[in-house]
Amino acid sequence: EALGRLRGEHDFEYVVIGQGEYRDVLARCAIEAGIADRVHFKGALGQDEVATIMRECHLAVLASHGTFETTAIFIREAMATGLPAIMSDIGDAQSMIRDGIEGYVTPQRDVAALSERIKRCLADRQALQQMSIAAHRKARAEYSSAIGPERLLSHVTSRMAE
Repeated sequence: EALGRLRGEHDFEYVVIGQGEYRDVLARCAIEAGIADRVHFKGALGQDEVATIMRECHLAVLASHGTFETTAIFIREAMATGLPAIMSDIGDAQSMIRDGIEGYVTPQRDVAALSERIKRCLADRQALQQMSIAAHRKARAEYSSAIGPERLLSHVTSRMAE
């Protein structure tokens, strides 16, 4: 729905990776929003294929809701690839993304806010590039295996305590 609001204003493509229970729902939403020709469902892919697709993208979006997704591994992987991210305020979103720095955090189920943040990123390529650099730096500093097991364990433990 959020992307449907941008249909007449911006040229974009949306890639969905994975094969889950929501695939048919997302396909139906794309048709209803008039953007089915811009949404590409890739299904389940191997790690190398996912990395290749991520390198071709400009932005990662995770519009989850509820409490089932406490740590957004996808967003961490995207940031490590240099993708700024827009994600719902789930799990540890607020600690992963500083608003306007590595991307944006939007309230769950707030279609207008999600659409506005995507629009902002599509409209300002220079800001998007700066967020890309910041996202990559943060991923390397906080989520890389190079940070050492003690620091990683400390980071995970502190997030679990919150």
